[in-house]
Amino acid sequence: MADLPPFSRLKNAVLHYIKSFPVPNNEVRDHFLVKKAHTLRVVQNSKIIASRSGFSNKETELAMIIALFHDIGRFEQFIKYRTFNDDVAENHAQIAARVLHQQALLTWCDAKTEAVILRSIENHNVFKLPEISDPSVSRFSSLLRDADKLDIWKITSEQNIGFTIHDEDDPDHYLIPDNILKCIREGQIVLLQYAKSMNDFRLLRLSWLVDINFPASLSILEEWGYIQKILARMPDFPEKEEISGIFHSYCRNRI
Repeated sequence: MADLPPFSRLKNAVLHYIKSFPVPNNEVRDHFLVKKAHTLRVVQNSKIIASRSGFSNKETELAMIIALFHDIGRFEQFIKYRTFNDDVAENHAQIAARVLHQQALLTWCDAKTEAVILRSIENHNVFKLPEISDPSVSRFSSLLRDADKLDIWKITSEQNIGFTIHDEDDPDHYLIPDNILKCIREGQIVLLQYAKSMNDFRLLRLSWLVDINFPASLSILEEWGYIQKILARMPDFPEKEEISGIFHSYCRNRI
């Protein structure tokens, strides 16, 4: 593994890049602030998960660098498309790889370290991790996905956000779709095409816990109470307690 530059230097370079964009209105400013704050929290999540999971100090630092870079494509994406929906816009992980090269943020890397960084970013927003032969790529990809999900759960527990930060409709009643309930009962991730409402999106995001890689991540999920907090934002519906039990049982069995 290459010698790592000071994290503070890379952080300052990323913040400088973000500030280089023209911010024509409050909409752009507010979306940039959300993604910048998300990035910095994912850095801290990566540090916590890595330290609880036996990563060395150098591995932990690399995990933090990967987290710092993982959403750097979001800013160009929002300027161009005014959405964070990769299906409508360009894939933000692919934009990130381009930006990292354009901004010369990987010049300190050897070939192996660069591959770990870029492939981990490439893998962080895929539906499911593919088979990965390189154990380092697999390990850091898995860590980033966990750290990212933890912060998306935090955001989901506090705000009604879909693909922008504008509050979505949030009715005071809910009837869970059969296909979403079936996924949860069978321990599967809810497919994006099944989510039609903000409450559907809440359950979709909670269903991600079956794709968590490190037991430490599930411990943090339970410690920080995100399952309860997200479900508390939903109106009562007949299957709510059952779903809560399924999610908590899964966590307890994996920890």
